[in-house]
Order: sequence, then structure tokens, then C-alpha cells
Amino acid sequence: MMYEYAGEPTGIVGFSGIDQANRNTSWAFYSSPDSPKGIGRLMEFVALDYGFDVLGLHKLFCEVLAFNTPVIKFHEKFDFKVEGIFRDHYLRGNEFTDVYRLALLSREETRKKMAPKLKRIFSGCISK
Repeated sequence: MMYEYAGEPTGIVGFSGIDQANRNTSWAFYSSPDSPKGIGRLMEFVALDYGFDVLGLHKLFCEVLAFNTPVIKFHEKFDFKVEGIFRDHYLRGNEFTDVYRLALLSREETRKKMAPKLKRIFSGCISK
């Protein structure tokens, strides 16, 4: 799905392999390099709303390359937990790198505590 802010495309959010029987899915988002500061937080907030409230899922999970520690920490701010590390899982150039798998259960997520801060940054964009 294309994400827009102030009428401009700022990134994409994707859910893949939605497992209705077990109510889980893999998901990812990518924000444009020239998107406004903080847009990643807003995109993650909206994606969690969609995954848990609209799709009715129980679990969202994602994979992050081990060297991308800022993204791992970013997801952890939204209460994602590291479930495992796939060792030497991805060949990047001539070297293998680990891949972290992070997940969030619907009962664990506390995104609503972030809503007041996001409302101040992006007034009018968040309903909760």
C-alpha cells in the first residue's frame, strides 16, 4: 500500500503471506528518504492499526538485517521482541549477515501510548 502524507507519497507498507488460520503475517515498510522527520513512526503506527484492528491479526512479524541496528531499536520502541536470529542468512556482496526476526502480539502492543506524541508532530492524522 502506498502511504501518503499531506497529499505526497512518502513510503510503502506491505503485508505478505497473511495466514488467516493462525492470524499472523510478515510485514514491512519503507519510507522515502525525503519524507518528513518522524514519518516512520507514523507509518508504523498506522500499519499496526491496520494489521491488528482492520485485518484482525494476532501477530505481526518482520525481518531486519543484523547491521541495521537503528531499525531493530525502532521496532523495539513499538514493543516488538526479537524472536530469533537467522545466522548467516543473507548474502550481501561477498559476506553473509545475520537476520533478526522480530514480532509483536496484539495483546502486547502499546502503540496507543505513542499517539499523543504523534498527534503533536502530525496533527489531524491520527484518530486514536
